[in-house]
Amino acid sequence: MSKTMVTPTLSLGNHIYLYRLLRDAIGCGKQTFMTQVEEALAAGDMAAYDLGFESTRELLEELDDCIKLTVFKGGRLYATVIANEAWDAALAKGEDKPKAAKGAKQSYKRKSAARRT
Repeated sequence: MSKTMVTPTLSLGNHIYLYRLLRDAIGCGKQTFMTQVEEALAAGDMAAYDLGFESTRELLEELDDCIKLTVFKGGRLYATVIANEAWDAALAKGEDKPKAAKGAKQSYKRKSAARRT
């Protein structure tokens, strides 16, 4: 029985979500030590293992369209969030949507309950 290695893949939605999470926690264009990236992921209640990756480094290598990795002497690893104008515009558009008012249904239910008694 042979074992096949399945490499985890992230959807575009996963990329955008992780981009927003890291952009808000770390900021764009700023080199950040790997432990701070792990803390930002933990604040979002996730880890690389949850997404099917063995390490945070493997996860960030998969996010090469929005994260730049830099390895210094001694193996120190830094990540930089690269600004993505299209994703920023899409995220801003989603935040501007007005939320539906919930008060109308509640008052309607109260009136019908008052009529029954």
